[in-house]
Amino acid sequence: MGFVNRIIVASFLASGIAASGAAPPDYFPLQVGNQWVLQTGGSNPELLNIEVLRSRVDAERTWFLVSGYTAEPQWVRQNAGGELRSWQGLLARLTPGAPGYRTRLSGCHQSALPSIGPANPLVIFYAPDNCRDVGLLRETYTPGVGLTHRAITTFRGELAFDLVYAKVNGKSVLAPSKEIVSVSDFKTGSKGWLPGFADYSLKTDDLQMVAQQGREGYYLQSMNRSDDLFMLLKKHLGPEDGLEPDHDYRVAFDIAFLSNAPTGCVGIGGSPGDGVYLKAGATADEPVTHLNGSEVRLTADKGQQSFGGRDAGVVGTIANGTECTGLDHPYVRVRKQYAHPTPVHTDHRGALWLLLGTDSAFEGRTGLYIESVTVRVNAATSPAGSEGRFRVEAAVD
Repeated sequence: MGFVNRIIVASFLASGIAASGAAPPDYFPLQVGNQWVLQTGGSNPELLNIEVLRSRVDAERTWFLVSGYTAEPQWVRQNAGGELRSWQGLLARLTPGAPGYRTRLSGCHQSALPSIGPANPLVIFYAPDNCRDVGLLRETYTPGVGLTHRAITTFRGELAFDLVYAKVNGKSVLAPSKEIVSVSDFKTGSKGWLPGFADYSLKTDDLQMVAQQGREGYYLQSMNRSDDLFMLLKKHLGPEDGLEPDHDYRVAFDIAFLSNAPTGCVGIGGSPGDGVYLKAGATADEPVTHLNGSEVRLTADKGQQSFGGRDAGVVGTIANGTECTGLDHPYVRVRKQYAHPTPVHTDHRGALWLLLGTDSAFEGRTGLYIESVTVRVNAATSPAGSEGRFRVEAAVD
């Protein structure tokens, strides 16, 4: 992998991208893997995650399954005239000066009107109609990037989401902060995360190890007969995600999971909830397992049980807060946030590996569903040269 080529592709001022005689700009690029992360302001921002999940061809037309753009995932396509359509009908007319239309994009029937110009950006204005608590107010689309702003109306008042990070056609789109935001919703796929197990012996039978992505999330299970079995997920980030070679970055995690381990239970070796420690972090080198005699170990330093290590620290336990009563322990959603205390230095290619997992002192079976992981990656020093524009960062060989 070579150097990183930065191209300024969008701003909230006209940039003259749409030259006379050029092809119409693409205001909502549809390609499998494209992703847009928008968030509200404030100290506790809300996220809007839009993803193109997969595609299919029907009657010689290509449809794309998109989540987050509408209230429920829908198959959509865009025609040559800039109309975005689902199987249910018209969603948007992404053409400056296009006539007004009716849409159920918000889930509520509204009137919409595209702006006349300039072509960059395109603004769609929505009438409140009967959707004052659940409708759209306006949207902004940038050529070659996609949706960069969405304002909605709620019972709390207006809520505005602005683009903070995107992956579009294999390139990263960075906001002025240069923050990289990796949002992985495991209910719709593995999102590039790979599973693994460590800290057990090849001589031990009946470990019951399972790693499987499904509708509830990424399910991890094992029987901890070694007293400290580690179940893990890992994901690679690189220049295509916006990372620079030989740079220091800080990583922060927001993890949602389903646990059936109550709080305060007593178990063999430790509590099934309070004795199983959730860990997270990052390293420049891929965390891989290796043999030490008959023992399977992990190359990353994740510490031991309640103690963290250089590459991964303790986020908390998997105890779900319910009482330890009876035999029926239902799964309960738990959310944990964690900022790794030490910066991670990327290698000469601009790569690092995200790591999360459970380190168990409970000598029994643990099974949990990782629902979603949001990771924020920021330069360890403040970025320079923020001109209030989005940038596309493409890896060039």
